[in-house]
Amino acid sequence: MGDIKLSRITEGNIQEWIDGLSAKGLAGSSVNVVFRIFNAAMQKAVSKHCLFVNPCTGIVLPDAGRPGINALTLTEQKELEKQALAGKGNEAVMIALYTGMRIGEISALTWEDIDFENNLIYVRRTLQRITDYDKSGTKIIIDLPKSDTSYRVIPFAGHLRELLLLWKV
Repeated sequence: MGDIKLSRITEGNIQEWIDGLSAKGLAGSSVNVVFRIFNAAMQKAVSKHCLFVNPCTGIVLPDAGRPGINALTLTEQKELEKQALAGKGNEAVMIALYTGMRIGEISALTWEDIDFENNLIYVRRTLQRITDYDKSGTKIIIDLPKSDTSYRVIPFAGHLRELLLLWKV
């Protein structure tokens, strides 16, 4: 912690540091991540007998809170639909709007995942764009969903069916 020697770090120093991160505008969730990393380092110092006790024990962290989910109003939804239908390449917007699917799930869809007879979409894969440090760019990975509950079958309305059939041609 700056110029403070490991053996001299106190709970007060850490609390002041954490409060300072929050005061600088760092999100509560980010402050919590930083603290977890620091706490793990302090635990390691204790296990290596560099410290007798972990000074992180009484730290009060900011609320990590989850941001509220703001659903579109009916007016906003209609405007989004109007804008998406007016241009090309907005199919993902319409699929997301009518199914609630995530962008990675939509990006990994194939026509085989869409059952036009029963108006169902099968979520079986997800696409991720990750940094490729070796090539100084990004690479795309198509993988299985992260959890068993991410595999799902999503019904869709006839209106979306008509659009999907238009896009398929």
